[in-house]
Amino acid sequence: MDNQERDRFIWEKLNSGMSLSDVQHALSEELGIRMTYLDLRMLAATLPVEWEKQDKKVAKPAPVEEKMQAEEVDEAENDEVEDDAETEEEDAELEEEDGDELPDTVLTLDDTPMPGAALSGTVRFMSGISCGWFMDRMGRLGFNLPEDAKEQPTDDDVQAFQVELQKMIQKRAAEMRKAAFDGTTKVDISPITRPGCDLNGTVTFSSGAKGEWMVAQGKLDFDLEEGSSQPTRDDFEKFRLVLAETMRSKGYR
Repeated sequence: MDNQERDRFIWEKLNSGMSLSDVQHALSEELGIRMTYLDLRMLAATLPVEWEKQDKKVAKPAPVEEKMQAEEVDEAENDEVEDDAETEEEDAELEEEDGDELPDTVLTLDDTPMPGAALSGTVRFMSGISCGWFMDRMGRLGFNLPEDAKEQPTDDDVQAFQVELQKMIQKRAAEMRKAAFDGTTKVDISPITRPGCDLNGTVTFSSGAKGEWMVAQGKLDFDLEEGSSQPTRDDFEKFRLVLAETMRSKGYR
């Protein structure tokens, strides 16, 4: 199976409502393809996935006893409804007068991830706590809180952080795909395969770095021209996207 068929399998499963973790399991069980959760998440962000389907939850009908209990609770709380409504209206008026909104979760992404991490950056949680964050190549999150920190991020903090991180990854992937095809990244596949290589060719990165690329036993490597600058992380991401499109256009499987 080539990458195009693999990608189609992934986005079709996700568009059917399957979760990323279930797709990761399906890739392994049905196709024999092993991917880390982070790699799958990053790849999925570049595919035409209808992410709103991931947010839909099927409501299950409550058993009769639970329904009766819920009705009893509703009756007991009816007396409090008017008081709660008045309180909410007062809070809304105060917010309008102050012109203040609840603080958002604010993320930054490091240009170069911290050692041992796939992604890293800083975060200011809704609760006001600020610290560094990182994600390893298995998709596991961690936070670098100050040693003298008196508070820990709440469950709501972490949940909001994960939502914003997913948005950031998707936005970055969309921006990267647009930038990759602006004509500054040029990739060619050589008609003559180098000894020991499965595929090879030349590349001019968007930063101006130049050289040859090669794939041998599934591993990608580069041989830069003498005097060429080192490609950036963005260079490599754009190269991967342009290479995949170049291979599809030339009928490589």
